[in-house]
Parts: sequence; structure tokens; C-alpha cells
Amino acid sequence: MYNYLIIFIVLFLLVINVIFRVKIIKKYNALKNKNIFIDPKMFINNQELESYVSKHYPKHKVEIMQYKTLLNKMIFFTIGGFMLIVIIFLLLKYL
Repeated sequence: MYNYLIIFIVLFLLVINVIFRVKIIKKYNALKNKNIFIDPKMFINNQELESYVSKHYPKHKVEIMQYKTLLNKMIFFTIGGFMLIVIIFLLLKYL
């Protein structure tokens, strides 16, 4: 019975991951077509990214911040999903 729960959760997380990847790839291609290239390290520091974007790409600030938000959401769901699966496995093992 619990196996179906785990299969459902894994499939659900897989579908969410694919949806986020498609959105991220579309947004990345749109930014690439506009010749907007940002160092990936800047996505870690929000203030640094905002100041760089305001200085170099003020017209595309909203798109770049949406791209950053999508990346953060995908990372959050990936970590959260992994932790959820581990917790379920541990509960099943010790209960």
C-alpha cells in the first residue's frame, strides 16, 4: 500500500520537475536571444544580481528576476521532494 504512495510522489515530483525545466528553458532561450548573459554566481546573491541587472539590463530586469525565481523554485522542490521521499522511507522502515 505504501509503495503506491511512494510511486505517486515520485511521479508527481517528476512531472513538477519537467514543468519547471520547460519553463526555465523557455525563459533562458528568450534571454539568450536578447544577448543577455549573466554569471551564474550572481544568482546566489540577490542584491548583487539586482544591482548588476539594473546597471546593465534595466529593460529586462523583470524577465531576469522571473528566471531567477523559477530556478529557486525548482531547487526548492527538488530538495523538498528528496527530503519527503527519505522521510517516508525512514518511517516505513522503523514503523
